[in-house]
Amino acid sequence: MYDCDVCIVGAGSAGIGAAVRAAESGASVILIEKNQRIGGTAVNAWINGWEPSAGGSGLAKTIWQTMLPHHPNPLVPYESTLRGAPPEVRWSLPFPVDLYVWAVEKLFGQHPNLRVLTDTPFVAAQVAGTRVRHIVVVRDGQQHRIAARVFIDSSADGNLCVAAGCQWRLGEDAQSDFNEPHAPQTPQRRLNALDLIYAVQYTGEDVPFDLPDEVEPGLLDKDAHVLECPPGYRTINTCGSMAGIRWIDEDRGALLAEARRRSLSHFDYFRRRDPWYRRCRFMGTAPQIGVRETRRIVCEYTLTEHDVMTGYDRQDHADMVAICDHPLDVHGQGHLHQWLDRPYGVPYRCLIPKGLENLLAAGRCAGFSHIAGSTCRLSRTMMALGEAAGLAANLMVSRNLGALEVPFSELLAKLIIDDRPDFVPLPRL
Repeated sequence: MYDCDVCIVGAGSAGIGAAVRAAESGASVILIEKNQRIGGTAVNAWINGWEPSAGGSGLAKTIWQTMLPHHPNPLVPYESTLRGAPPEVRWSLPFPVDLYVWAVEKLFGQHPNLRVLTDTPFVAAQVAGTRVRHIVVVRDGQQHRIAARVFIDSSADGNLCVAAGCQWRLGEDAQSDFNEPHAPQTPQRRLNALDLIYAVQYTGEDVPFDLPDEVEPGLLDKDAHVLECPPGYRTINTCGSMAGIRWIDEDRGALLAEARRRSLSHFDYFRRRDPWYRRCRFMGTAPQIGVRETRRIVCEYTLTEHDVMTGYDRQDHADMVAICDHPLDVHGQGHLHQWLDRPYGVPYRCLIPKGLENLLAAGRCAGFSHIAGSTCRLSRTMMALGEAAGLAANLMVSRNLGALEVPFSELLAKLIIDDRPDFVPLPRL
């Protein structure tokens, strides 16, 4: 049996934010991660760059500053990726995944009250009344129990919340659910598309490349998002290589093999289209498929397209803990891409699953509609939500409060938002 004040399931962006903020506030924290390394999608799926967005978390800036002296190509000022820079001159912030893991672990090491258990999958939860009492994990081939006063589900898929009996949604929402303009009358089991990132390295001379016999050309002839870090080394995100629902319905091993076939075929397409890539060596694919969407937990408030399009300065919420202005961005079938002209806010209530008083959900499994989740799913927004959850958890522990009893004014006062002038709830923008 392990025992702590705050237990966090999942060490992706949201889990990292929750762990650091809960620990630095004084709570004893256990962070579990099913993979051998922390970092979630950013590390294991090679989403190794922060896209431009308003409201990057204060912790993300600290991580960037920790990486900066060792970064192979630190040319992009952090502030240019935030709201203060016009959209046409914003930049993404690429980083080597190993450097990112090093920087986060260095921050973790500053908190002796934070224990990180990697290679430790979550398997079950024990609930009594309205409280999660303990969870069950597997470590070193044996089951262990972790008891805590507050739990945070940052598993991305909402695994803890589902095991605790929370309601959840999957796929498109009907227009009748939230009256969203882009929602269909008849929803489908569609999820934001999957991608397997691959990497190439420029050599300066032509590199022979032949597709394997099992890979035919033309599987994925399309544009892609290209990120360079360091110079000459690029990661390629095809932005919709496979339908997202396949992650739910199909064998994961077979799906990974199919994704690798498509990545190789796509590289062949880039070589046919652009001479630069004929001088590149194919370096391989990410260890894991990049998943943009799975289950979304039913929380005290559901962020919808109305919030996204209304904007922060007009939303009628007193409890907004993060802001974002990434476009509506659904890849694959049901494609949707629409730029926003102002940032919007995410309320704290989106982190509170209905029915349980000591459980929070931080990450893409939180209270979002299918459409709203397509915009706020990026790493730094997830990290900001994790920070809010970690700070709220500490208030819950120190004051013996339920999630809905957390005083928002005190929570907001503890939040650190990079572009603070854009995040002042009163007066509004």
